[in-house]
Amino acid sequence: MTNLFKEFVLVKSMKTKLLLDTNFLIYLAKYGMFELLREQHADLLVIESVITELKKLSSKGADKANAMIALEIINRWKIPVIDMDIRDTDKGILKAASDLKNNGENAMVGTMDRGLSEKLEKAGIKILRIRQKKHFIEG
Repeated sequence: MTNLFKEFVLVKSMKTKLLLDTNFLIYLAKYGMFELLREQHADLLVIESVITELKKLSSKGADKANAMIALEIINRWKIPVIDMDIRDTDKGILKAASDLKNNGENAMVGTMDRGLSEKLEKAGIKILRIRQKKHFIEG
């Protein structure tokens, strides 16, 4: 497994379906990167359990304000929410991304979670990460 990353810009011609993980959304809010994400020209998606996690985080804890910002952005931008029968967020994201990929879509997951990233890499699914609090990388 290599640890080399390249700068990444999503290509307009083959629109990417970008699934957003809870921690990725928290980082976007924390570093004020939502508008930069919007410039990537991807179809943004979240699964229901991400919404559930954000709601829990928005009621208490250090990430309360960031979770509220993430929920507001999801609502304001009308980001589609995929209803999954899987309650575990990581498993749900992996399943949703795999389903998209198997249907011929250019699927990618925005996450900062190493454990999830390893599972996605094994499944051949692209990952989008935040680097240096100011830009995205594919890895």
